[in-house]
Amino acid sequence: MKNVTKYFALLLIALATVASAQTFDPIASGIIDQQISSSVVPENPINGQEVTISLTAYGIDLDSTSITWSINGTKAQNGTGMTQFKITAGKNGETKKVIATIVPTGGTPTTKTFTITPQDVSIIYESDGYVPPFYKGKGVYTSEGTVTLVAVPNLISDGVKLDPNTLIYKWTVDGTVQGSKSGYGRSAYTYTGSILGDDSIIEVEVSSVTGKTKGKGLILLSPQEPQVLLYEQNPLYGKLFNKEISNIGLYLSEKETTVVAIPYSTSASKLTDGILSFDWTINSSTIPVPKNQNYATFRNTTDQSGTSLIGVSVNNSTHPLQSMRNSLSINF
Repeated sequence: MKNVTKYFALLLIALATVASAQTFDPIASGIIDQQISSSVVPENPINGQEVTISLTAYGIDLDSTSITWSINGTKAQNGTGMTQFKITAGKNGETKKVIATIVPTGGTPTTKTFTITPQDVSIIYESDGYVPPFYKGKGVYTSEGTVTLVAVPNLISDGVKLDPNTLIYKWTVDGTVQGSKSGYGRSAYTYTGSILGDDSIIEVEVSSVTGKTKGKGLILLSPQEPQVLLYEQNPLYGKLFNKEISNIGLYLSEKETTVVAIPYSTSASKLTDGILSFDWTINSSTIPVPKNQNYATFRNTTDQSGTSLIGVSVNNSTHPLQSMRNSLSINF
């Protein structure tokens, strides 16, 4: 008899539990806020960028719910099922406070608050590619090349620019966090490309120590081909860098002329460090010029007229994918 009584007691408890679960109403229970989740894309906008805020929920139907959006206390959008809101970020460091007020039918209103503060983070880089002295440009990123990237943050908090040396830097390569190269004050990051020559996306997230202020920078590294350009060596003026001659050719007006080959962006600190080798040809025949010599002299010893095709190949012993070639015609 006791066992029967215990059985019925347990059955009644189970039925009461099921009934309670079936009649659970998140609106009536007052925990709507716990049923609503949100997303902000992008999380770290730059000035003037469009930001999209989205609301999703389980347990309640937002599509039939009145939602009002306001910016800094001014109503901006209102309607049933307005689960998405777009806003344009302001100036760097300017804060816009967005509030979504959700009013379910027969329920208590709840709010979601979002703070949109754009921050500026730039990334600049310098490659290990060779360029001649006084060149106004810089070496480009090449396959197997190494670049040093530097984050230049302009984070503003409460109207004051934060010291870049006191910020935390998190570097990411193609979605993978570079934990050992990230951290406090680590604004520089060195990256070496793969032998495959694929594009790489480098990101850096910069934040204050408290994490209250954040910004993000991004750069796409696309490997370029190194190239060798040809110039005339003038006995009086030296290398004539103002005119590259591979496309226009050269007229041998004197008894001899010297052609100089200058490689750009191949991974080498200087021309004479033993890494680069130069192979010269004339009409496809090899010229006996030392491998480490980036110039060749041509003479017209017969006083005849004609055209010769001069070629040069440059190879990098430590970076075989960075070989390059060029040629020009010499008329005499």
